[in-house]
Amino acid sequence: MKLYQLITVISLLVTPTLASPGDNLDEFQHCLEACEYSVCHTRSTFYENKFLSLPFTDASPLLKYLLLWDCPSNCDYQCQQIITAIRVQRGEEIYQFHGKWPFKRLLATQELASTVFSMLNFIPHYLNFFKAWSLYQCSVGSKKILYWNVVIIAIVTMCAWTFSTIFHLRDTIVTERLDYFFAGATVLSGFHGLLIRVMRYDQDQTRRVWANITVALAQYGLLLVLSYQHYKKAPQKRSLWIKPLLLIASVVFGMSFEVFDFINLNWQIDAHAVWHATTVIPGFWLYEFLFEDIDSINDKYLD
Repeated sequence: MKLYQLITVISLLVTPTLASPGDNLDEFQHCLEACEYSVCHTRSTFYENKFLSLPFTDASPLLKYLLLWDCPSNCDYQCQQIITAIRVQRGEEIYQFHGKWPFKRLLATQELASTVFSMLNFIPHYLNFFKAWSLYQCSVGSKKILYWNVVIIAIVTMCAWTFSTIFHLRDTIVTERLDYFFAGATVLSGFHGLLIRVMRYDQDQTRRVWANITVALAQYGLLLVLSYQHYKKAPQKRSLWIKPLLLIASVVFGMSFEVFDFINLNWQIDAHAVWHATTVIPGFWLYEFLFEDIDSINDKYLD
């Protein structure tokens, strides 16, 4: 569940976007001017530019037509690599550009590690979608509603990790917005399902809940409520009250990497990629808990 992205969406609505330190470097701007003058023929340079002698190249057909790397964006990528290499050689700090670390493209992918980990995160939700759908079809009464909520959670989360994969494969305005939108939708769908389970509300009464940070925090609060309920009712069934705590702990642990941001240029991995890596296994835990939780109750208890 991508809380940090929900926070980002909200912050974008109330605060202006700030450029990254690398964007404002004079060397970076001069490099862009030289590349676009040499390759794109869209800029003119009227002074001596030391970057004009560099062998800038246009994007390959694969990058240009399939992944939409136009000439200016490809120049931007090349100059990020050039300026970063210069700063590393000088022993200077590595800067972010446009809010991201200057990763090298590998296998035509902008952020290979985050792309791979996003694909891996898709797997538990895909596998458990079929299990949830099967249980929904053969269930009756109130349990049918609960299993339907699990189906919705699986579908929304599969969409979220699909667009996360696309976003890390190629970062554009459209892929970024889709990634953030479905990140928020994942939080809302999880909150919706847990609220019905804990409070036994009718579905229509919760569909108007608006996406904000309170919703995300409340979702973890509901998991704590469920954990306490199971502990109080049957403390011997440890998995029913320990798994929600593990889920919350794993999310907090993963999100901590976003706070202590870092990059390893040699491994082409950053804190964001590590955060994605930490959420793969908890995806399986989530469905194990949801199925076990629903199986532990009866329709009379819900009605």
